[in-house]
Amino acid sequence: MPLRPALEELSKLQPVSAIHGAIPVCNAQILMAYPFFSLAKAPRLKPIDYKSGNAFVQVDASESAGIATIWDADILIWAASQIVQLQNSGQANSRRIHARPYEILGFLGWGRSKRSYDRLRNSLDRLKATQITTSLGQDRDDALYRFNWIDDWQEKRDPANRAAGMEIFFSEWFYKLVSQPQSCLTLDRQYFQLTGGLERWLYLVARKHGGRQEKGWSFDFQHLHRKSASLASPSSFSREIRNIAKRGRLLDYDLCITHNKTRTEQLLFLHAACGYPRSASVRTDNNTIVPSGHGRSCYQKDKALVRPWEKSDSANAKFFSKKESKNTTARQLEKPATTGLLRSQISQKNDRQDVKTRPIVRDRQEILVDLLSRKRIPLPGGFL
Repeated sequence: MPLRPALEELSKLQPVSAIHGAIPVCNAQILMAYPFFSLAKAPRLKPIDYKSGNAFVQVDASESAGIATIWDADILIWAASQIVQLQNSGQANSRRIHARPYEILGFLGWGRSKRSYDRLRNSLDRLKATQITTSLGQDRDDALYRFNWIDDWQEKRDPANRAAGMEIFFSEWFYKLVSQPQSCLTLDRQYFQLTGGLERWLYLVARKHGGRQEKGWSFDFQHLHRKSASLASPSSFSREIRNIAKRGRLLDYDLCITHNKTRTEQLLFLHAACGYPRSASVRTDNNTIVPSGHGRSCYQKDKALVRPWEKSDSANAKFFSKKESKNTTARQLEKPATTGLLRSQISQKNDRQDVKTRPIVRDRQEILVDLLSRKRIPLPGGFL
C-alpha cells in the first residue's frame, strides 16, 4: 500500500489547464456502484465498512472534517469530466489540474459568491482528509490500495500577489481509474441540482445499473440500505425511498415500487425513454397501498388522447376571455375622467336622486301597526 506522495514529488508532475466551457458530465462507474461517500450533510465520523464478495471498501474520516460527502464528490465529477475530455481530444493529460475557481463553480452550478468559494475550499479539505482503503480498481482483487481523494491542493498567486487560480493534485488511483477506456458514464447535468443525498445516490445507482435497459433494473430495499452504507435505520431508509418513489420521476428515470414472489418491496429504475407507465400505487408506512398520483411516463398527454371538443372548448374559452377583456377595456375608456370637485358633485346628486327613488322597505309588523293606528282601531291583545 503506497504512502501519500510528498509535495516535492507532486511538483514534478506536469500541470494541465482545465477546459473552460460546456463539456459532458462524466463519472467513474466504480464510484457510482459502491459506497465511497457520506449521504448526510452533517459530518459523519463513523467509518464506512463495506464488503461484498471480493469487493472491499473502507472509508475513514478525520475528526475535524468528517468523511467527504456526496456533494464534495461533485469536484471529482468535474475532474473526471476534464480528464476524459482531454483524453478524447488528444491533448496532454495529467492528474495535476490548474483551473480558476469560478470555472469549477460554474461547471457545478454552485454560484460565485463568497460562500461558494468557502464551500469549494471546505470540500477540497474534506477530500484531502478522507482516507480510502479498497480492493477495487486494481488488477488483483486480493490487493488493497490506500489513498486520499486529493493528494494536495494550493491556491496560486502571481508576482503582483493577485489570485492566479488553483492547482489540484488528484490521487493516482483516481486518475488511473478515470483514464481507463469505458470506465466512465455520462450524467444528466441536472444532477447537480438535486438537493437530497439519497436522491443523488439513487440516480447514480440507476445510471450505473439501469442505464437504458428496456426492462430497467431493480433492487430490494434491504440491499439498497446495505449498498448505500447509510446511518439511517432500515425503516427510516425505506420510508425515504417510498417518499422519493411517490414523485415518480428522478431526472430521466421513472421510479416504481414492485414486489417479488416473496412480497419483498423492490425499487425499479426504468429509463423514461422506454415508455413504460409509472407505478400506479405505492406502499405507505402503515403497510397500506395508496395511489401514487402518477399516470403515464411522459410529461404530457398523447395527441391521440386529446378529444376534438376539448381542444375546441379551450380555444373558445380563450377567444371569449379575450373578447370580454376587450369590451371591459372599451367601457372603461368610454367613462369620463371626473376628478376632484366634479366627481364629488356628481356623487352628491346621485345620492339625492337615490333617496327620492329608493323604495322604502318596511317590516310587515310595522305596516300592520300603522294601518290600525290610522283607523284608530284598538289592537287586540296578543295580535302581534
